[in-house]
Amino acid sequence: MIAMDRPGYGYSDYCNEETSITERVEIAHAIIQLYNIDYLLIVGYSYGGPIADSYAGRYPEKIFNFLLLAPVIATYDEKIFWFNH
Repeated sequence: MIAMDRPGYGYSDYCNEETSITERVEIAHAIIQLYNIDYLLIVGYSYGGPIADSYAGRYPEKIFNFLLLAPVIATYDEKIFWFNH
């Protein structure tokens, strides 16, 4: 199992967020290639939902199955509160 923080969150270059879903997909793919993984069960939670969905669309040959849990549907309409920063 690999659990990935969104780039710029958690312990991955905090406060230097990568906002492009396409770039996040490519970062995830680089990690998957690093470990030489052939088939994935990919799970996307919240904002990870659009990233998981985009990954599955870009690399369908890698996907065994995928699951979206409470995914953000409209990423550009996500309400940002003062405490999100």
